[in-house]
Amino acid sequence: MEQSGYVVAIEIGSSKISGIVGKKNSDGNIQVLSYASEQSSSFIKKGMVFNIDKTALSLTNIVNRLEGETHMTVNKVYVGLGGKSMHTLPNSVMRSFDDEVKVTQSLLDEMGRENEQTVYPNLELLKPVPQEYKLENLLIEDPVGVQTMSIEGRYMNIVASSSLKRKLNECLSNAKVEVADFLLAPLCLAESVLSDTDKRSGCVLVDFGADTTTVVIYKNNIMRNLVVLPIGSSNITKDLATLLKMEEDEAEELKLRYGQVIAQSEDSQEEGEKETIQTSREPVDKRYVENIVSARAEEIVANVWNIIQKSGYESQLISGVFVTGGAAELPGLMDLLERTCKKMKVRRVRNVWSLMMQDCSSYVDARDMGDTLLSLLVSGKEPCCARNTLHDGELFHHEPVEPEQPVQSPEPEKTEQKDGNASTTSKTQEKEQSKEKQGQKKNQKSWTEKLQNILFGEGSNAD
Repeated sequence: MEQSGYVVAIEIGSSKISGIVGKKNSDGNIQVLSYASEQSSSFIKKGMVFNIDKTALSLTNIVNRLEGETHMTVNKVYVGLGGKSMHTLPNSVMRSFDDEVKVTQSLLDEMGRENEQTVYPNLELLKPVPQEYKLENLLIEDPVGVQTMSIEGRYMNIVASSSLKRKLNECLSNAKVEVADFLLAPLCLAESVLSDTDKRSGCVLVDFGADTTTVVIYKNNIMRNLVVLPIGSSNITKDLATLLKMEEDEAEELKLRYGQVIAQSEDSQEEGEKETIQTSREPVDKRYVENIVSARAEEIVANVWNIIQKSGYESQLISGVFVTGGAAELPGLMDLLERTCKKMKVRRVRNVWSLMMQDCSSYVDARDMGDTLLSLLVSGKEPCCARNTLHDGELFHHEPVEPEQPVQSPEPEKTEQKDGNASTTSKTQEKEQSKEKQGQKKNQKSWTEKLQNILFGEGSNAD
């Protein structure tokens, strides 16, 4: 086995679990060798593990498929963390001095370690994000070298339910999959699709998912707030299924084909323009379907706007709102978000695949791979696969076949000649050698004819 340099990443999503094998080359290209996914809506709820055994089985199947398609052994994987319990909590650490002291990096590191010791009941600290440092009455992002008598370190700690990683670790252990590292999926996605300029100017990234909607806010190139809302496009599907009394599969198809977000003030049609949609039970009014979709979409967008307002950065987000996720394709959702966010600029982000030049095997469809999964792949640094070198890439191994040896004619008996008949003996030997060569040619020809008969049949004239 030899290290291949390829990374393996797995995304635990509410609608599907996805795995990928690939890497980011030095020239910026994403090279993908294999992709596999399995539906997970029955055992992943709101981005968190609901059924450990089914999740472990799904992980095993995905890893086996990745190994089978790449002909490599997966030694470890990067796993993305998300889910409804993930959010940020502010914290601060204080230091006061009798005389002015110069702030050093070791002092900041010491304050950072104290912040990491913060205990949250039923929550686990996943990642601390330093914000600013308050030196007396001055806020500074990098205070190293500044003289002060007091310093306050401000942090935004990303936390989640203590059961999030515990259950995932149990699933991965049952699937006999080693974890290279747990990555925060929302931050990996933001790093992949947002530019440094946008994060410095101030922006919001909204990821509309199936069971969750994730909101991440940046200002001055620092993550300021992160919240995962336990509501997504699947709630629209469930509303349609409940109110129209149909199966969720049919409701999902109805949402995809006819779902549209229309503001109540614009939702006016004359009686003569009424349009119906045929379902498995009975025809339904298309306007009624749009009202159901719009009501739930307005609730989701209202929650997003509430998070932006509570962050305190509402008026500082110059670059506006960036939208991604499968539910963002819902017609009218972008207009609703722009109206709700007070005409703040709202744009769809370019997907990770288009942001980086692709070099991809023909059987991998880029449309199947979500932005989050690709961002996890790009964030992974350590090789996760070992290439099998037993066969050195050969498809078949043939044993050498020895051809039938020609029959040797018996050596002529040597007869002693008298000294006076030396010339006669020489001529006789030449004749016998000539006969021997003719016999060998005849045997070789016989062997060739025999081989032709085997390959092409009796009487074949093939060359």
